[in-house]
Amino acid sequence: MDLINTGQEQQEEPVPAPFSKENFFIFELCIYMVATGIVAGFGVISNAINFVVFYRQGILSSSSAVQMAGISLSDFFSCLISFVSILFMYFVHFSDGHMSTAYSIATFLDYKIGTFFQITCWLTSLITLERESFAFAFPSASSQFSHRLHA
Repeated sequence: MDLINTGQEQQEEPVPAPFSKENFFIFELCIYMVATGIVAGFGVISNAINFVVFYRQGILSSSSAVQMAGISLSDFFSCLISFVSILFMYFVHFSDGHMSTAYSIATFLDYKIGTFFQITCWLTSLITLERESFAFAFPSASSQFSHRLHA
């Protein structure tokens, strides 16, 4: 093994791409834009319905109702922003002008989706912690509230 650089660099052969740019674009279009668009559209509709149901039942009726309404609202915004981000990515692929602006906005929106996912995770953790602390503090009473009707 030669430890001294003799000035002769060995050229590595480029690795061929498994997909052509056209095939990768079609794959990305199908998976990212169509499938994610369908899931995001379904998420917007279902979370809007969930929030309306929580609102009609009285959001302030219990702490878990407030937290579940918060999860529904957070998921609604993450799906809505995901849907809008898909539209901006569509403009990036099919538009000739202002591609960098659309890409910047889509990237910014993707970071906001992560923020709403974290809000959902923290609210879910809070619900779990609240239920477990109640079961630990009141073990005899927790069996009454661990029924399907109180979930």
